[in-house]
Amino acid sequence: LFQSSQLGILLFASLLLSSLVLGITGRFIYKYDRRSIPTSQKRTDAVTAFTSAVSSSAAIMLTVCGYVVFFSVLIGYATRLFDIIGAPKIIPVILSGLLEISNGMSFAAGLGGNISPILAAFFAGFSGLSVIFQIISLDRGRHIRKKAFVLQKLLQGVLCAIICFILLKFFNYFIINVISTTAPLYVTWSETLDFAQISRSAFDW
Repeated sequence: LFQSSQLGILLFASLLLSSLVLGITGRFIYKYDRRSIPTSQKRTDAVTAFTSAVSSSAAIMLTVCGYVVFFSVLIGYATRLFDIIGAPKIIPVILSGLLEISNGMSFAAGLGGNISPILAAFFAGFSGLSVIFQIISLDRGRHIRKKAFVLQKLLQGVLCAIICFILLKFFNYFIINVISTTAPLYVTWSETLDFAQISRSAFDW
């Protein structure tokens, strides 16, 4: 997205550090009841296990694709609406990242300036509602506390953005020249964001 391996390493380090911080602190905050995790004692033969694995894998793939398509179409309509009403350019970018991480990261990369990697870090930490719903759909009886999970992902996004900001300042690494050569995945960006073009691209890919 940013055509820079150094910036990619910085974003990865931000995501890794935020995950470590939340993982360590969460160990003392949340109490896990291992007895609530379902365990199966029933043995199955190889043929049954194989057919079950293929069937469940296909169902999961369809579920993932369904969420990605749904949120991509929703982003396409939303960006058109924001373009019509003349909303500030950063609003559709934030909305896209909150809904779906891939589109959000691509749109953030086209903003330019130092805000671009910080937004990308937030989207990477939060993961987007599309990924969150995918995870919840795979609960399989583990009783994920949905509100706590969403709040924790939101907190990770904020923490990841803060860490990214600190690392950018610490290494005195500014990306204006990098952003000028950016080539996002879905959209060819001009000097300013053209959200009508973004919305058309969302339906064409």
